[in-house]
Amino acid sequence: MVVAGLTTWWIAEQGADHLVADDYYKEGLAINQELRKQRHAESLNITIELGLNQQRLMASLSGDSAPAALQVNFYHPMDKNLDAVARLARIGEGEYLGDPAQLTAGRWHWSIQPLATAEQELWQVDGEITISDASAP
Repeated sequence: MVVAGLTTWWIAEQGADHLVADDYYKEGLAINQELRKQRHAESLNITIELGLNQQRLMASLSGDSAPAALQVNFYHPMDKNLDAVARLARIGEGEYLGDPAQLTAGRWHWSIQPLATAEQELWQVDGEITISDASAP
């Protein structure tokens, strides 16, 4: 009986979903900062279209901001070990180009923000992209 109880406890502990973060206060502050950046992007009328073509990652930005470079964070919806970062350089008015991160085919969430900019100019735009097997790097 004791062995069965210990075995059950061990199995439960190994497969436990820890839904409550250990540092929920800091995570809450980070969420508030992201929301502040998103509201700032809205105030600047920033919109972004993101695409992958011929193994190149492209972004078209419109609005009242023209940073020299963008950082794109990719988040896999099921496996955080696949999350990746890409950097895009401005190649023209509102046009950015860069090498894609090592993304697998499927659906990805992304967030884009200016790279190396002053704090008052920080903004963030979020979106989603689906990568087909043919366009995956």
